[in-house]
Amino acid sequence: MRNAEQERKMTFGKGYGVNLDSTQTYHIHIRQQGDTPQDEIYFRDCLHRHPDIRNEYERLKYALAEKYQLNREDYTQAKTGFIRKITEIEKHDNR
Repeated sequence: MRNAEQERKMTFGKGYGVNLDSTQTYHIHIRQQGDTPQDEIYFRDCLHRHPDIRNEYERLKYALAEKYQLNREDYTQAKTGFIRKITEIEKHDNR
């Protein structure tokens, strides 16, 4: 199920092979002008400032990539809880 925020953005991916075996991929996220500060920015800024969290996220992504090699949706869903937790902490710390 998609929420209103998800409906307001578009994501494009390029570089995936037929078997999802490409080593170089690109993702472009497009939002409407005037959108409020986005969670992605809070998450990005947190990763820039906190190497320990960045390393934890890296380990999580590698583990999930191995587990969900051919299932991008489940891979993305599995990392969502971590991202939301870190984002909420970052948003709270920046108020």
